[in-house]
Amino acid sequence: MEEGGLQLQKLGIGLCACGIVTLAGVITSLAAIIDGYHEIDEGYVGVYFKFGALQDGVTEPGVHMRQPFVTSTRSVLIRPEEERMHNLQAITKDGIEINFQGIGVLSRTTKAKVVG
Repeated sequence: MEEGGLQLQKLGIGLCACGIVTLAGVITSLAAIIDGYHEIDEGYVGVYFKFGALQDGVTEPGVHMRQPFVTSTRSVLIRPEEERMHNLQAITKDGIEINFQGIGVLSRTTKAKVVG
Protein backbone atom coordinates (compact mmCIF):
# COMPACT_ATOMS: atom_id res chain seq x y z
CA MET A 1 0.00 0.00 0.00
CA GLU A 2 2.83 2.36 0.71
CA GLU A 3 4.13 1.85 -2.80
CA GLY A 4 0.73 2.80 -4.32
CA GLY A 5 0.55 5.96 -2.17
CA LEU A 6 4.07 6.93 -3.22
CA GLN A 7 3.15 6.53 -6.88
CA LEU A 8 0.07 8.74 -6.40
CA GLN A 9 2.20 11.34 -4.67
CA LYS A 10 4.70 11.32 -7.56
CA LEU A 11 1.83 11.58 -10.03
CA GLY A 12 0.43 14.58 -8.15
CA ILE A 13 3.82 16.32 -8.16
CA GLY A 14 4.21 15.59 -11.89
CA LEU A 15 0.76 17.00 -12.67
CA CYS A 16 1.48 20.08 -10.57
CA ALA A 17 4.77 20.67 -12.40
CA CYS A 18 3.04 20.15 -15.76
CA GLY A 19 0.37 22.68 -14.77
CA ILE A 20 3.00 25.24 -13.74
CA VAL A 21 4.88 24.82 -17.04
CA THR A 22 1.62 25.16 -19.01
CA LEU A 23 0.62 28.27 -17.08
CA ALA A 24 4.06 29.82 -17.66
CA GLY A 25 3.74 29.08 -21.40
CA VAL A 26 0.30 30.68 -21.58
CA ILE A 27 1.48 33.78 -19.70
CA THR A 28 4.57 34.11 -21.95
CA SER A 29 2.47 33.70 -25.10
CA LEU A 30 -0.04 36.30 -23.91
CA ALA A 31 2.77 38.74 -23.05
CA ALA A 32 4.32 38.22 -26.52
CA ILE A 33 1.02 38.98 -28.26
CA ILE A 34 0.44 42.10 -26.16
CA ASP A 35 4.02 43.34 -26.66
CA GLY A 36 4.00 42.61 -30.41
CA TYR A 37 0.77 44.50 -31.14
CA HIS A 38 1.09 48.18 -32.05
CA GLU A 39 -0.83 50.83 -33.96
CA ILE A 40 0.46 53.60 -36.22
CA ASP A 41 -1.84 56.65 -36.40
CA GLU A 42 -2.89 58.40 -39.60
CA GLY A 43 -0.32 60.98 -40.74
CA TYR A 44 2.54 58.98 -39.25
CA VAL A 45 4.78 56.12 -40.38
CA GLY A 46 6.30 53.48 -38.13
CA VAL A 47 10.05 53.01 -37.76
CA TYR A 48 11.43 49.84 -36.18
CA PHE A 49 14.44 49.33 -33.92
CA LYS A 50 15.69 45.78 -33.30
CA PHE A 51 17.97 45.54 -30.25
CA GLY A 52 18.33 49.34 -30.59
CA ALA A 53 19.50 49.28 -34.23
CA LEU A 54 17.39 51.11 -36.83
CA GLN A 55 15.82 48.69 -39.32
CA ASP A 56 15.24 49.35 -43.02
CA GLY A 57 11.72 50.18 -44.16
CA VAL A 58 8.73 51.89 -42.62
CA THR A 59 5.12 50.84 -42.06
CA GLU A 60 1.94 52.59 -43.09
CA PRO A 61 -0.77 53.69 -40.64
CA GLY A 62 -2.83 50.86 -39.15
CA VAL A 63 -2.51 47.89 -36.82
CA HIS A 64 0.70 45.86 -37.05
CA MET A 65 2.61 43.11 -35.25
CA ARG A 66 6.32 43.23 -34.48
CA GLN A 67 8.74 40.71 -33.04
CA PRO A 68 8.00 40.76 -29.32
CA PHE A 69 10.53 41.75 -26.65
CA VAL A 70 13.36 42.63 -29.09
CA THR A 71 11.79 45.16 -31.48
CA SER A 72 10.54 48.64 -30.56
CA THR A 73 8.57 51.11 -32.69
CA ARG A 74 8.61 54.89 -33.05
CA SER A 75 6.03 56.95 -34.94
CA VAL A 76 7.35 59.70 -37.24
CA LEU A 77 5.07 62.54 -38.34
CA ILE A 78 5.00 62.87 -42.15
CA ARG A 79 2.23 65.43 -42.62
CA PRO A 80 3.01 69.17 -42.61
CA GLU A 81 3.40 70.68 -39.15
CA GLU A 82 3.46 74.33 -38.19
CA GLU A 83 5.27 75.57 -35.11
CA ARG A 84 4.71 79.06 -33.73
CA MET A 85 7.41 80.99 -31.89
CA HIS A 86 6.24 83.91 -29.77
CA ASN A 87 8.29 86.97 -28.82
CA LEU A 88 11.60 86.10 -30.44
CA GLN A 89 14.36 88.59 -29.77
CA ALA A 90 17.56 89.08 -31.81
CA ILE A 91 20.45 91.55 -31.60
CA THR A 92 22.43 92.48 -34.70
CA LYS A 93 26.22 92.77 -34.70
CA ASP A 94 25.72 96.56 -34.59
CA GLY A 95 23.86 96.22 -31.28
CA ILE A 96 20.40 96.91 -32.68
CA GLU A 97 17.66 94.95 -30.93
CA ILE A 98 14.93 93.42 -33.10
CA ASN A 99 11.75 91.84 -31.69
CA PHE A 100 9.78 89.33 -33.76
CA GLN A 101 6.29 88.27 -32.79
CA GLY A 102 4.28 85.38 -34.23
CA ILE A 103 6.89 83.69 -36.43
CA GLY A 104 5.62 80.45 -37.96
CA VAL A 105 7.80 77.60 -39.18
CA LEU A 106 6.32 75.01 -41.54
CA SER A 107 8.10 71.65 -41.68
CA ARG A 108 7.40 68.34 -43.37
CA THR A 109 9.18 64.99 -43.42
CA THR A 110 8.72 62.83 -46.51
CA LYS A 111 8.21 59.11 -46.09
CA ALA A 112 11.10 58.30 -48.45
CA LYS A 113 13.57 60.19 -46.25
CA VAL A 114 12.54 58.74 -42.88
CA VAL A 115 14.94 55.80 -43.23
CA GLY A 116 17.84 56.32 -45.63
